[in-house]
Amino acid sequence: VQILKAIQTVIGLTLIPVLYPVLNRLADMGQTFARWMQLFPNIARVIGYAAMALLGFAAVGAVANIVMGASKFIMAGLRGIWVAMTAVTKAYTAMVWLAQIAVIAWNATLKFLRGALLAVRMAAIMAGIGINLMSWPVLLVIGAIALLAAGCWLLIKHWDTVKAAVMETSAFQACARVVAWLAGVFSTA
Repeated sequence: VQILKAIQTVIGLTLIPVLYPVLNRLADMGQTFARWMQLFPNIARVIGYAAMALLGFAAVGAVANIVMGASKFIMAGLRGIWVAMTAVTKAYTAMVWLAQIAVIAWNATLKFLRGALLAVRMAAIMAGIGINLMSWPVLLVIGAIALLAAGCWLLIKHWDTVKAAVMETSAFQACARVVAWLAGVFSTA
């Protein structure tokens, strides 16, 4: 503590002789200024106005400084809200981008599936044609049997007419002679 007091004393003893001339000069200037104020009141009024203007500029600067500080403080609070709103907008943009990519992928899938489904359809049609072609002989046999049955029924129904018509033909009479000759050959044997 004594060292600090000694340092203060040394600094005080060193600075006071240097500061006294400055302080004396300021005091002399103040006296001269006070005397001029009494001698020249118009100049004193202009100097007063200038001092007031200077103080006004200082006040405006202080108010501007306060406003700037307050606005920076407010902007610091609003920056968080701004970041949140921007994040929502960015998330929406990302979702729209992902939706567009999903639509493009869906369209590509549908184009691929269209080709695949067309190939499956063509294969099914060809299989149907193949099964149809394989079943034609069966259908023809069934049809032939049905026609044979219908023919037999019609033959039975119209037997007398058919028999009379067939017996009157020259071909039947020729066949009847051949059968009679064969019957004679077998009966003599």
